[in-house]
Amino acid sequence: MEPEILFTEVQKFRQWWLWLILILASLPLAGILIYQLSTGHPVGDKPASNAVLAMIVFLISVPMLSGFYFLKLFTEIDTETIYYGFGISGQNLNEIKIADVIEMNVVPYKSNGLGMRMSNTFGTVYNTSGGLGLFITTKSGAKVTIGTKKPEELRAAIDKMRR
Repeated sequence: MEPEILFTEVQKFRQWWLWLILILASLPLAGILIYQLSTGHPVGDKPASNAVLAMIVFLISVPMLSGFYFLKLFTEIDTETIYYGFGISGQNLNEIKIADVIEMNVVPYKSNGLGMRMSNTFGTVYNTSGGLGLFITTKSGAKVTIGTKKPEELRAAIDKMRR
């Protein structure tokens, strides 16, 4: 029999301030390239060629921006397993078997950053915005916290699992 899916969530990095930082970090190189292409005048004492600037913009700025745009935090809980992790497609996620879980609760946390972080209190933290997350302690002593924007649905799934 297939395990019943109790909870699913996909989160993205959509904070306006994060995008402002990423775009502002990309603008200087793109601006120099546009200036050099439009005026024909190189910038600086040892200017990079237009080809080198274009390669830098397309090898650094474009992957950085598209990576943050397409990267997602996936969480899926069924009656047997918790699947979680960052990716683009939801494939190859980390997993914790429910049978290996000692403790599992929705808790408030502070992670001091976005993405995957280490915390003495909350173990490995996966988050896109911080605040509330599923805190898991396993029989091996591992701790994982997975951020959520659906705390009530997550609590309901945990309650259903405990019954």
